[in-house]
Amino acid sequence: MYVNWLTRLSDILPRRQLLYSVHIDPHKRFVYFANPKVGSTTTLATLQALCLDEPSRLEWPYNDIHDREKSPLLSLKQLSATEVNEVMTDPDVFRFGFVRDPFHRLVSAYNDKILLNKKPKKTILKTLGHDPEDVEINISFELFIKAVTRQIVQEMDFHWIPQNIQLMPGRINYSYIGKMESFDKDFKYILDSIFKIPDWLHSIPQLVVLQDRYNVKLHELPPKTQASIWNKYYWDYEIFGYEAPKLPGGPSAPPQGTTALTSST
Repeated sequence: MYVNWLTRLSDILPRRQLLYSVHIDPHKRFVYFANPKVGSTTTLATLQALCLDEPSRLEWPYNDIHDREKSPLLSLKQLSATEVNEVMTDPDVFRFGFVRDPFHRLVSAYNDKILLNKKPKKTILKTLGHDPEDVEINISFELFIKAVTRQIVQEMDFHWIPQNIQLMPGRINYSYIGKMESFDKDFKYILDSIFKIPDWLHSIPQLVVLQDRYNVKLHELPPKTQASIWNKYYWDYEIFGYEAPKLPGGPSAPPQGTTALTSST
C-alpha cells in the first residue's frame, strides 16, 4: 500500500527534524533513524566511512559528520515519494536506530548542550523565563529537568525529545533497535547485516562527549525530580524496556494525559 511518509511522519516529528534525522542509502539498502545523544556521531561517521570506503571519515570534525550536504547518505527529501515508500516498507531494507536509558540521555544532553552553553540551551532559558540569548546563565540539572518537563513536543530540542517520538516505533517497521548500553555488540550486528566489513575497520570508533562535568545517579536526585523524569519519559521506559525510577509506592501506570506512539496504522 502506498503511503505519503513525509506527511505521515511529520504529524509526529517536526518536518525539519524529520529531514535531518533520517539517513538513507538506497544502494546498501538501509535507513538509519538518528537519535541524538545515543551514539549518533559514531554511527554516522562509521556509516559514511563504509559507504564511501573512506577510513578518513572516522576522523572528520563533529560538525562535518553531521552536515547533511557533506554526507553520502540521503535525506527523505532527496528521494521521490515512491522511493521513500519503498525504503519504509520493503522488508529487504534494513531500518535501524538506537535508544538509551532516558535519564542517562538527559545527563548527556545536559553535559553537552547546557553546560557548554550551546544553541539548544536557548530553548531552556526561554522556558524558564530568562533571556534566551544570555547563554552564560547557570542552569542546574534540576532546573534543566524542570524546563524540559514543561515543554511540549514542538518546543523541545531533539537532544531531549522523548525517544518514542524521535524514533516513532509505532509508525516505523524497524529491522533492529539497538541500545547504547550494548552499543558495540548491537552496532556490530547492524553493520554485519548491511556491509561486507573491510579490513581497515578494526574496531568501532568511540566519538563521545566527555561526561565528567556533571555526574549524578538517578536515585540521588530529589523524588520530585525523579517523578518528573518518569512522567515525561514514561513511554520511553515502557516501550524500550528501561527500569523506572524507584519512587515511593513505585510507578505502575502511565501518568495522566500521556500517550504512546504504538499504533502502526
